[in-house]
Amino acid sequence: MTPALLAAALLLPQPTTLTVSYYGPGFHGRQTASGAVFDQHAMTAASPSLPFGSVLLLERDGRAVAVTINDRGPYAVDSIGAAVWPLQPHPTRQLDISAGAMKRLGGISAGVVTCRAWRLR
Repeated sequence: MTPALLAAALLLPQPTTLTVSYYGPGFHGRQTASGAVFDQHAMTAASPSLPFGSVLLLERDGRAVAVTINDRGPYAVDSIGAAVWPLQPHPTRQLDISAGAMKRLGGISAGVVTCRAWRLR
């Protein structure tokens, strides 16, 4: 974690622990729920409830990244990986982040990681 991010984290309330997954290639270039075009390399995230434009600082094993909420998700999926209709929040994951953000956290190979989160904005 960089000194600036560490300083920001120290000034914030206690972090929340989140289970985070990532999404990328299949959604790259498609429109997000906010209307923005999804870029799997950008530092963005999908949340079922945080307002668009919210910024979270995520930290995992000394690595940190700030992500901006611009989409909705993660959603529950069935046994073949299709979204359950009507859409329902994922039962165990609270946030989907871009592949680029997951790479910064060192979690691409794991696919799903636990991290600490602070809401910056």
